Amino acid sequence: MNKLDLTKLYDLAGDQVLALESALFSFNKLLAADYEMKFFFENQLIPAADKKRIFDEAFSDRPEIFRALVHLLIDNKLEKSVPELADSFSRLITEKSGVVFVQVRSAFALDKKDRELIGGLVGGQSQIREERDPRLLAGFTFLTSDGRYFDGTLVGQVKKMKEELSYAGKN
Repeated sequence: MNKLDLTKLYDLAGDQVLALESALFSFNKLLAADYEMKFFFENQLIPAADKKRIFDEAFSDRPEIFRALVHLLIDNKLEKSVPELADSFSRLITEKSGVVFVQVRSAFALDKKDRELIGGLVGGQSQIREERDPRLLAGFTFLTSDGRYFDGTLVGQVKKMKEELSYAGKN
């Protein structure tokens, strides 16, 4: 097995598709943020049975379909495919259902007005996921599951102005 059929996974998940996507997204973020967890999960020297047992203990509160998917990845030595799988599955859900997942980075928690603004910019049905980044100072960035990117941060606006001034100076 080289690759999962995401359309079959989508169909199999049925009414649990959003819960599966959420669990996969969270697991991908955890692996990206925690080197030891990533090393353990991707290490081919660790027996599959041990990986599955420890995974099940740590993620017992997650949907059964998610745990079964991770077991399938482990059994087929596809542990390193989680980032691509998470991104591709989110895009597939967007294509099939119209739900757009929005990853928002901001210095502060979003209030209702910010959420409405982002929802209006994205359009349609959206699920917003917040990530705090104090380096941004002001504003926010977002990346959607259908590939749109917006940078409304102070730092982003300064960079944009610098690029425009640099370009204007060449004419």
